Amino acid sequence: MFDWFRRLAPTASAEDIRAALDKADIAVAQRNLDDAHQQRTVILLEGDDVAILKAEAAIDAARIQVDRVTAIRAELANRLARAEIAAREKSLIDGHAAADKALADIKRKLIKDGAEAAKKIDALLTAVEETDRLYHQNYQLRTENQGVFRAVDELPPLLRVRDWLDRDEARDLPETLAHLINRRIQY
Repeated sequence: MFDWFRRLAPTASAEDIRAALDKADIAVAQRNLDDAHQQRTVILLEGDDVAILKAEAAIDAARIQVDRVTAIRAELANRLARAEIAAREKSLIDGHAAADKALADIKRKLIKDGAEAAKKIDALLTAVEETDRLYHQNYQLRTENQGVFRAVDELPPLLRVRDWLDRDEARDLPETLAHLINRRIQY
């Protein structure tokens, strides 16, 4: 009658154990015991000793079923608790492994792609520094020679890198890059 319980592996999943708990219905076993008691009462009033002994055997069998279902449910509850703990533990271990793999992947990517990007960004920042240096050098020369050379006086003013960063055309520049540029330029 409870072969399904015997076939249930001690390491069954929580889902399988919940399904088994549904099969171990204590209410059905208790109803069978109650029915056996009612039949015994009727037989006690109308039956002979053989029928009474059969009724007593039916009550014993029904009581054993109640006890068995109770024991099975207790065992399944213990197994379910262990299975849920094992599932949580596995989830934590899997999550840790996934995070560890993600870290290893990003470290590889940063070392490979990040190094290349850093070189490009550093070259850009060096060019920005040079542009800023040229601006200041030119500004100083214009200031020193103001009024000396008419053609120089008619040149439009140069735009500083910092001023360009404040213009709309520089708004698409990533904020981190704008911050790095601001740290590299002098004024």
